[in-house]
Amino acid sequence: MINKIITVFFILMGCSIGCVSASDTIFSMVDDQVYISRDSGKSWSGIYVESATTVKYNYMCFDTANRLVYAATNTCLLKSSDGGKHWTKIFPSGTQEPVNRIAVSLDGTSSIYAVTLDGLYTSSNNGKNWKPLSLPSRQGYFIQPFRKENKIYLAGGQNAYLSRDNGITWNSISKNIPESISILDMAVNPQNSLQVYIASAEGLFYSGNGGKHWKKKNISSKDWIQTTKIIYSNTNPAILYALDNDVKESGISYLRKSSDGGNTWRLIASKENIQLFTINYNNPSMIYYSYTSSMAVSGIESALSSIVKSVDGGSKWTSIEAVMPGYSRARLMLLRPW
Repeated sequence: MINKIITVFFILMGCSIGCVSASDTIFSMVDDQVYISRDSGKSWSGIYVESATTVKYNYMCFDTANRLVYAATNTCLLKSSDGGKHWTKIFPSGTQEPVNRIAVSLDGTSSIYAVTLDGLYTSSNNGKNWKPLSLPSRQGYFIQPFRKENKIYLAGGQNAYLSRDNGITWNSISKNIPESISILDMAVNPQNSLQVYIASAEGLFYSGNGGKHWKKKNISSKDWIQTTKIIYSNTNPAILYALDNDVKESGISYLRKSSDGGNTWRLIASKENIQLFTINYNNPSMIYYSYTSSMAVSGIESALSSIVKSVDGGSKWTSIEAVMPGYSRARLMLLRPW
């Protein structure tokens, strides 16, 4: 009995010293650098991903089932199996090609999809082999695959598309969305591929039948609100978060939450210039956002970036006394889900 107690004690001590939880690890991406924080954003360090001197980072995503991190750059696609310490080039082979967007299928297959300037490619074995697919538009910035259903959603610019044969043929699904729309983000229910949201400069649009019909979601009483980002929870897709920007009232940003699939929304945070936000996709109660503010030091106006987190779905917030490096150029903030 004593030996068991001692063993458990040392296991717990080992985890308290060396184990890193999902709440500790955040990735931030700017044009020419990837940063990582292992203490909820209090301190940051740059990580070595790509050796090219003119590298530009475009996107990152996770394969939660296999605990893999993927990074897309202007020369290739890379993979890390140790949380970002070491990286391996997995696409393309022997050449350079910009990878603009990447996504992992959320249906348990761990299939990867990479959007380049010239095409769409997929791998079903963690990047060892790749298969070319067709690409309906070079403005495909947002992609969501469902490998078991042979479905792929693609959106960008003013258009959205759906393939029902895993990227061989495509159909436009944006016919009854206003032509002036500028798509800024897309989210598909990970447990129901018929439910799709598009965030745009004209607000938030929803389809419950795979893009056949769309309806504008009036989550604000103000017509001039822009919705810049929309996120579904992987484990509980009834929960969504959306980021809105008020283009008329001094850049005020609104972070909203829905607990009923997007039917109703409540405001959980309001700040000037919320730049980025992210959630733990497997624990939707954990949210982080960053915002910029101005401060006069010795008569000189300076911009500062602050990080705020919530562990209860946005009811209470805690400010983190730290500055995210490269915040003025940051394009992505991701909370590691494991």
